[in-house]
Amino acid sequence: MAQLTREQLGPVWMPEAGVIELAPDEGLVGHDGWSDGRYGDFLASPIILNDYLLIKSLRIAAIEERLAKLNALGDEAADFLRCVLPEAYRGISTCLS
Repeated sequence: MAQLTREQLGPVWMPEAGVIELAPDEGLVGHDGWSDGRYGDFLASPIILNDYLLIKSLRIAAIEERLAKLNALGDEAADFLRCVLPEAYRGISTCLS
């Protein structure tokens, strides 16, 4: 997806696209947007998302370890947005990986 986005050959993968100008004063930014397990009571929740079964890196038996993994993914998404949002405001993007 990263290569297709760079070559503009189809769908756009938002983390790789950076800031997409919609209008002179409007832009769109995005990230994969993991749920980080911080809202509510993750450890007491009976909900098991398909992600925890279908995504290899989230197939973690110990719920505390899964929460730590989700927290790390959420932190990564927040770091990305901390970088790209000011650039969106200025109309530039240099945070791409």
